[in-house]
Amino acid sequence: FSLDRVLITVVFPGANPEEVEEGICVKIEEALTGLTGVKTISSSARESVGSVIVEIETGEDIERVKDDVETRINGINTFPRDAEKPIVKKLELIRQVLHVAVAGDIAEDTLRNLAEEVKKDLLALPEISQVVIDGLKDYEISIEFSEARLREYGLTFAEAAAAIRASSLDLSAGVIRTPTGETLVRVKGQKYVRQDFEDIVIRSNPGGASVRLYQIATVKDRFAENQLEGSLNGQRAALVSVFKTETEDVIRISDQVKAYIAQKRLTMPPAVTLGILSDSSAVVKSRLDLLTNNGLQGLCLVFLCLTIFLSIGVSFWVSIGIPISMLGTFILLDTFGQSLNMMSMFGLIMALGMLVDDAIVVVENIFSHMEEHPGESQGKAALEGTLR
Repeated sequence: FSLDRVLITVVFPGANPEEVEEGICVKIEEALTGLTGVKTISSSARESVGSVIVEIETGEDIERVKDDVETRINGINTFPRDAEKPIVKKLELIRQVLHVAVAGDIAEDTLRNLAEEVKKDLLALPEISQVVIDGLKDYEISIEFSEARLREYGLTFAEAAAAIRASSLDLSAGVIRTPTGETLVRVKGQKYVRQDFEDIVIRSNPGGASVRLYQIATVKDRFAENQLEGSLNGQRAALVSVFKTETEDVIRISDQVKAYIAQKRLTMPPAVTLGILSDSSAVVKSRLDLLTNNGLQGLCLVFLCLTIFLSIGVSFWVSIGIPISMLGTFILLDTFGQSLNMMSMFGLIMALGMLVDDAIVVVENIFSHMEEHPGESQGKAALEGTLR
């Protein structure tokens, strides 16, 4: 089912929740006020990121409302200068299919690279669109200033921090309009590695002398410090989690991942193991097998019982009604955009029992009617017996 919600996310690096609320959330709420088809608007301001959830009225076209929301958000030109471009997306219901565990007694950066490689390969498979890595620390650039060095060069911490912020960002510089068209100007200056940060100029003078970051601080390229670590059988591990959207097939996804893992194990280092955890397709397959077995058993029992007590012709026509009824159900499911899932299969299993019972009761009644009225046509006997 659809969640009928649209999520707007804006990243505002370095801002505290109050700044995010004033600079991001309030402006989005004001822009969306009075929009047709919107039921409620709720916002959340956290450090460096603001998010707004728009709940849509029942019966409204979610794609139309999403486009209207995106149009109004793109019309806001008063976001803070350092804020990134807003991301507008429809919230979708996703469910976990399985976890792929990548484990081994190896360095953390090596494990992360292997997990990223597995994630990339899985996303390349035709049935898979949602993959997330858990259990690993994020990369982090840490800058530790020396108070003595700052004093030596006559610098303050605020001055150094401002120079770093100004030298490590992606910034839109507007549009150059000419008779032949328009040119978008954008500065690509975001730093990602230690060497780039160390070379940032903190201060320079007209004579060409300059103070760079490495002269007043120590820059470390490392993993972030947090409490989250993955482990499998005592070995460091990463979980590559595979999810499905409402239109994707859990069994096909599981089968593709298992086939991929079987091939990937052949190229992995000896110290690394790949395993599958929490495979939810097993439960779906179990219920599907239960539905299939119940259908076949019911078909055989109905045919056997009616052949013994009535006739083989009657048992044939009754038995063939079971697969025809199931086929009709599948056609209706497909026509109305439904699928075989845990709920619909449970309903089919229950209905299958009633279908078998009713078939026996109705055909026995028709047979009795034929015996009570030997000169009556079979068609009329079938109608009267069924109605009774």
